[in-house]
Amino acid sequence: MATDTQVQGLQQKAKEAIISLNRATAIQIAEQAASEMSAAELLDLIEGGFKAGIMVVGDRFGKGDMFLPELVAAAETMKLALAIIEPKLRESQVTQEPFGKVVIATVKGDLHDIGKTMVSSLLMANGFEVIDLGIDVATPIIIEAARENAADMICLSALLTTTILAQKEVIDALQEMGYRDAFKVMIGGAASSKSWAQEIGADAYGADAQEATEIAIDLISESRMKINEKL
Repeated sequence: MATDTQVQGLQQKAKEAIISLNRATAIQIAEQAASEMSAAELLDLIEGGFKAGIMVVGDRFGKGDMFLPELVAAAETMKLALAIIEPKLRESQVTQEPFGKVVIATVKGDLHDIGKTMVSSLLMANGFEVIDLGIDVATPIIIEAARENAADMICLSALLTTTILAQKEVIDALQEMGYRDAFKVMIGGAASSKSWAQEIGADAYGADAQEATEIAIDLISESRMKINEKL
């Protein structure tokens, strides 16, 4: 076991490694922690180190001080570090539950990927498990992925005015299949709008990656509060 000072020191180094996009240092810290720390200490390192760093990156990205390649690099660096730590947690039968599960896709007929990637990266940075289906994804595939993964939310991106109807198609199909209440649905993309979300019965519209992430956190938190109230 490590001392409190050692844990705090590694937390700060892990945070700085993520912010500075220093993949080698992040991996080195993860390897050292996995060999020296208890499961509880590893969880503290993840929360106070790696995730704290990615939150800073996400905040800077939202303010325009960091850009998409840096956000993606930070998220990848964190994923590499966690891949080293997580086997030790499983050995100790300690697991981290994701904040929520999100299926995200660019709808059928639309080949644009950047906005979706930005949202996906920020969601992962905030503790979500993200199932990214890619671009040009048909409605049945989106719904099946949401069902198979027991997702909390479906996020649908559309950049073109000719493809936003596919967002409505997904919501209509969910309704027809009896699954509409099973998933929160958020739409986004240049062709979408808050009024369009209201018109088609989506739960929310995210104007950008930062707002989409904040809305996802609020919607899932609200859903869980309602569930707890019923128990």
